[in-house]
Amino acid sequence: MPHILAANFAAAQTPFESAGLKFLFASIGKEGVAGVQAQNRNFLLHFSPRNDATILKVDKATRPPFLESVKLALVEFANASGATIIRKNFGEIKSVVFSDLFYEPNEFIAKFDRGKKLWIEAGFGSGRHILQNAKRFSDKLHLGAEIHRPSAMRLLRRAEEQGVGNVAALLCDAKTLLAALPSACAERVFAHFPIPWDKSPDRRIFSEPFVKEALRVLEKNGVLHLRTDSQSYFNRALEIAKKFENAAIETKTNEEAITRSKYEDRWRRLNKTIFDLFLTNLRDQTQRSISYNFDFPNAIKPKGEIARGLIANSEKFLLKADRRWQLANEGYLVRLIMGDRLALQTAYLLAQNDRVAYFPSEPIHSPSNFLAHNALIETLYG
Repeated sequence: MPHILAANFAAAQTPFESAGLKFLFASIGKEGVAGVQAQNRNFLLHFSPRNDATILKVDKATRPPFLESVKLALVEFANASGATIIRKNFGEIKSVVFSDLFYEPNEFIAKFDRGKKLWIEAGFGSGRHILQNAKRFSDKLHLGAEIHRPSAMRLLRRAEEQGVGNVAALLCDAKTLLAALPSACAERVFAHFPIPWDKSPDRRIFSEPFVKEALRVLEKNGVLHLRTDSQSYFNRALEIAKKFENAAIETKTNEEAITRSKYEDRWRRLNKTIFDLFLTNLRDQTQRSISYNFDFPNAIKPKGEIARGLIANSEKFLLKADRRWQLANEGYLVRLIMGDRLALQTAYLLAQNDRVAYFPSEPIHSPSNFLAHNALIETLYG
């Protein structure tokens, strides 16, 4: 990830604009954060002491897939702070280009056209499978949910280079995304070669909650497809699948795929067995949408503040504040851990001038995040 090592650093006064970027706020102290806006997309920079210097880098949870904007923000903030750049791990900064194929999760859901046939890939790795599917099935919209940002960047770059426009990439956990999508909106859901997690099976994506949401999101006769080289994963997934009476089960072994991933190519060369599990949704369900309001009652002054520590905890959600920074222009920023206990999301709460809002954007509009949001409102407003 891009970073800078600087001497004589002291966070610049905000807000200010430079090189087409808006620097919205900064915290006080030698260790802290700064909020940046680039073409209406927000992210955070972190700065912290490193021996006799300061290291500046981008926040992992908020960094955009377009790193040229991050590099530019690092240089401009260091310069505005009067610092001397000792070293940076990147060269010339190229033009900042944003992709029309990248969406924030809530942005995609709000703009989703129900007239398009949707195929969803839960984790797309190198992007080969989703790109080849997009070319072969050009009448579908192919949505990839991936938590690994370099993979998302690579997919976007290849899609644009190859002129593939029916692909969309989201940086998010697929389990949380499915919980936020409207019912009966997809034809296919793929989970190809997910991490086996043999030592931590609770972390596997193919779980009862995942299957429940996948079947809800699938239209009638839509298919959830698991493909794995792990027999233990396959056996456990089959046990889970049998619990759902509204789904027909089909299994295959060493079936040749229409599109092979790089991962599968490697296992084929080693003569490993490949297992397929297909669940076909048999339920004809109402196409209902899920709508949650993640606003704060800013017409009312908050009665309290958010302190570090556990805020709420239940079987359905968790809410914790694990970091807090005081801002130079009054107010504070809190890092929150929230949502489904098996798919927790990092979010930030920005409080300034008696107003609070999420930064850089609202959490994914899932049921568990909404429960956590209500607990947050209760803490702030009583």
